[in-house]
Amino acid sequence: MTGYPSALLSTLKEWQRTYLGLYKTNPKKNSSEASIGEPSQVIEEESSFKIKRLEGIRVSKELVVTKLKSVEKKLLDQFEAWVNLDDFVKIRDFILNKIGVPTVISHVENIKLNFDEIQLFIHCKNENNDEDLDFSKLPWETWQIFPENLNSIFLSKIRILRSVNNPQEKIFAPILDRPKTRFLVLIGEDSKLEFYKEKNTIKKLQKSRKVDVHFLDVNGYQTKEKYVKKLGYLLEDDSGWDALFVVAHSSENHNGGRIKLSSNISFNLEELKDELITAKSNGLRFAFLNSCEGISIAQFLINIGLHQVLLMREKIRDDIAQFCSEIFINRLIAGNSIEVVFQNIREELKKKQIIYPSAYLIPTLFSYPHLDVPSFQVDLKFWKYYSTVLLPKQRREQILIASSLFLSLIFPTHDILTDIRFFVQAIAAHANPLTPTQVEPPIQLISIDQESINDAQLSISEFEDFPIDRRYLAKIIEKLNSLDAKIVGMNYLLSQEEDANANQELQIQLENFVRTDQSWLVFTTDLATNKVPLKTLANPQWSLLGDGGYRAWQMDIPENSDCQDNCPFSFGLANLFRIRTNIDPQQLKFVNDQMEVQNEVAFKKEIWDQVFVLNQEDDFLNTFNIQVSSDEKVERSFSIQLILQAVSSILMPYSLIDYSVPPNLVYEKMSAQKFLGEGQTDKFKRKFRDRIVIISAGDYTAVDEYNSSLPIAMHYWCWVQPRFFKLPESSCDRLLTSGEIHAYMTYQYLEGENLRQVSFMWTTVFGIIIGKLIHIYLISLDRETRERKVMIVKYAVGSIGIANIMIFMILSLSIPYFFPALIMLCYSQWSLGKQNAFT
Repeated sequence: MTGYPSALLSTLKEWQRTYLGLYKTNPKKNSSEASIGEPSQVIEEESSFKIKRLEGIRVSKELVVTKLKSVEKKLLDQFEAWVNLDDFVKIRDFILNKIGVPTVISHVENIKLNFDEIQLFIHCKNENNDEDLDFSKLPWETWQIFPENLNSIFLSKIRILRSVNNPQEKIFAPILDRPKTRFLVLIGEDSKLEFYKEKNTIKKLQKSRKVDVHFLDVNGYQTKEKYVKKLGYLLEDDSGWDALFVVAHSSENHNGGRIKLSSNISFNLEELKDELITAKSNGLRFAFLNSCEGISIAQFLINIGLHQVLLMREKIRDDIAQFCSEIFINRLIAGNSIEVVFQNIREELKKKQIIYPSAYLIPTLFSYPHLDVPSFQVDLKFWKYYSTVLLPKQRREQILIASSLFLSLIFPTHDILTDIRFFVQAIAAHANPLTPTQVEPPIQLISIDQESINDAQLSISEFEDFPIDRRYLAKIIEKLNSLDAKIVGMNYLLSQEEDANANQELQIQLENFVRTDQSWLVFTTDLATNKVPLKTLANPQWSLLGDGGYRAWQMDIPENSDCQDNCPFSFGLANLFRIRTNIDPQQLKFVNDQMEVQNEVAFKKEIWDQVFVLNQEDDFLNTFNIQVSSDEKVERSFSIQLILQAVSSILMPYSLIDYSVPPNLVYEKMSAQKFLGEGQTDKFKRKFRDRIVIISAGDYTAVDEYNSSLPIAMHYWCWVQPRFFKLPESSCDRLLTSGEIHAYMTYQYLEGENLRQVSFMWTTVFGIIIGKLIHIYLISLDRETRERKVMIVKYAVGSIGIANIMIFMILSLSIPYFFPALIMLCYSQWSLGKQNAFT
């Protein structure tokens, strides 16, 4: 296409001079509705233009207005004549053909494929291969591409967009998901121009709660270097900006245009090119230059990859700028695209031709020359943002979430983290001055350990350690009977037929024991294999049974109190101890005499009647979430019960054995060898008479598979106790025996402490949600603020961890915190990286 006519260029220059002449001699009044036709006046003060002071002159406004209207009409007529030349007609007919409008004079062949919309990018380079500023200043918006009778119908199908040829940056700004559209607003000096009014107008964006606005006010900056450094810092903020709003002076040049904010602070955009490219990479896609002569600035910004720039292509009076700002903000808040906003500004200015002659030709819109560039607008669909941004997109985030969720579902992870948690709580308990150090434990543990086995092999012929020789157990029961022990738990499964003489010897000692006034026995069973003790040894008429199965970390709690022989072993021992210590011996309804208790039903009924009486008086059942009774007996196989328990442990809170309690508060452990060799002093007798006695396998080779690894917390107590509590180091073995586990469970029943463990899975899910929300919040902040907030988050995570320890101690509630803390720390730390790390 050949260059535009010199007459058109001459008329454009004439219109510019006339336009400037009118507004220079006609500064704004206090009322924006002042008439142009008022008498002339002398300008001796600063002009309302964003330009330098003018010398006092006297001009007739009516003459200037008339002249401006005449030149405007001349410009539009010459422009229309030019775009009706053959070269433009070919373009016009091609466009009409593409959108299905028949052409009168066809210069192109008819094409069947119609377009819903056509974007026409307008740009031109001069002989120096620079963008032609005058070409961009022509009134392209007035081009009548469609016949007048079709103009309103097809107007929405074409977008005439000023642009640049072959932008330097081939990658335009990405559209990033943010909770709010972010505006960076540059405000010029208020001393001479009324920028504060525009600032108040812009604050409407923030009040709408749809836009996050950050003002960079030049007031307070004395040097260009400090201001440009701060602006560069903000532009490079990886939380990103969506739009740049400039309220200041500006002018055209070949260095990206110049922005002047005060008398001593101005800069070329070329000086901030790298920072602007970084801002573009972080989502800066639109700029509104509500300042003078913004074409070279717009071309520079489009060249580096911004989507759109709305500008004023000539000098503009500040009341007109404020008027444009008002329309821009109101339409933007309403959710309109920037093209619609641009058209609204022009239309509103055109309606005020009497007040603002020719001002509607000043607003100009530049766009990046790519069909996939969307129009800028404030996204009001917050649900859309949160539905997308909450989804993990980056690989490291997906790995974090997937691995955390997976690990939170498997029991080995539960065991490791629970072990560490008890260790931390043990340290906290040790540091707590209220933790007792020297008390009488309620449980006496007789441990048949390796030394006891070795001694028995010397004193008993043909001694067997697995299953344990009944003659050795008989010796222990005989000694307990002589010590007047009242409650004894046999943590050996006496289900196998052994040597008849050995069984008979043990049977005699057991019967002698229960004949003693108010002495009770509890034998362990194995519900998993349906194994129960021999009835010749554990006669149901004078003994109780309890399930000896356990999980190393979980309390074994019955579903209801009417469990009888299906009750946990520790539950039965605790209830017998409660009966003995809470009911007056004179009021007890029975004694363990076979002559008085004739059958199993009567014996157990009387015991559970006493338990029922106690449960009516205290809150024992509610503490452990045990139902009073179950009317419906649901028969389930043991494997089904295990599956249900496993699922429940993943999804629901469950009760923990609290190994953070020092062992010396729970039980006193004595080897069977030492027990049998000890003399019967009053102190020794009182110890066994007043405690629950559990006879259990200790730490010897034959039963290693039935023992568990020693919790870290117990390692801690075994190290601390000898040094601080002056207890013997032998109080802990290398493994945690089943007897010790039952002792801990019995202790918790006696203390009424139900330590609840919250689900690992749900706390992990909660941590993911909170961590993601923290990340979303942090990336919405500027970098300096975000760095401070990240430190606050880290301190908060640590403080919550300390509070979590206190909750454990005070409320008996264990809240898994490792995965939530890890996730929150990762999200907060990652927010310091690129803002689009997850969006």
